[in-house]
Amino acid sequence: MTKPRIFVSSTYYDLKHIRSSLEAFIENMGYAPILFENGDVPYKHKTSLDSSCYKEINTCHILILIIGGRYGSPSSENGKIEKDENDTCPDYNSVTMQEYLTARESEIPIYIFVEKNVYSEYRTYRENKDTACEIKYAYVDNVNVFKLIDDISNQNRNNPIRDFDKFEDISNWLKEQWAGLFADYLLKERNEDTLEDMSTKIAELSQVTTTLREYTESILRKVEPDDYKEVIKKQEEKVELLKKHYFDSYPLIKHILRQDDRLSIDKLYYEFKKNETYNEFIDNIDVSDDVKQRFIDSRKMHRDYDRLYSRLIDSDNI
Repeated sequence: MTKPRIFVSSTYYDLKHIRSSLEAFIENMGYAPILFENGDVPYKHKTSLDSSCYKEINTCHILILIIGGRYGSPSSENGKIEKDENDTCPDYNSVTMQEYLTARESEIPIYIFVEKNVYSEYRTYRENKDTACEIKYAYVDNVNVFKLIDDISNQNRNNPIRDFDKFEDISNWLKEQWAGLFADYLLKERNEDTLEDMSTKIAELSQVTTTLREYTESILRKVEPDDYKEVIKKQEEKVELLKKHYFDSYPLIKHILRQDDRLSIDKLYYEFKKNETYNEFIDNIDVSDDVKQRFIDSRKMHRDYDRLYSRLIDSDNI
């Protein structure tokens, strides 16, 4: 039986006691904890160590992010960071922040916990952003910790933040949240039978609609032999326009468009109709190799594409 895989993201040395407690807690819940220090991440010799962590996140079901007083070392995704002696507050993505961003892009549930003292000091940062780099903070070694919390807080979803003083604050809240997820799953299972019945009825109605359309076309051929083709053509154009509008508003397509300004909805729709599989579609759109690889590795994007393709190509209904 497949267990939910839960990735634990944080700096290591200052939070290793929390990471160890989380590992035991996740195992006791019957799930699979993924922690880099335990060898749970398969490292590839052709890429940097942290890149292997980002790739592993795409195979997980949940990410737990623990934020303490340390920001951590720079992510290899930054490239080479040039040091400027005049810059007392360099802005860069740490490995922990990049792990969070990877989970966010993969659309997996994220649970964020911030040490109570750090979260209290974050309020001081918010009141003094213009001079944030000039302040010496008691509990944080790098102002980028606050920028990370700021970025999380500014998201409109998938960003629950809880402060904690002891590990029980984390475990108690996770128990409540995961119990809620399980309850939602059971409700969804109960409703699937109803949806299946509805799908059957919709399929029957679709067949009736097809029969009526063919019948109407045959009448048009007899009554208006010169105009029936134009009438049918206009109806097909309307259907195509509705399909394209549905395609444009689909969350998966909006997510892809946000990755590169060069992408256009017309190009995506063209490739969508031309390529049957998700991998072929991704391979033919104009995005960078690293973005393309993240798309290919995302199981959720595969599923969303299959649903969209089934909706617009395999069926005449939208």
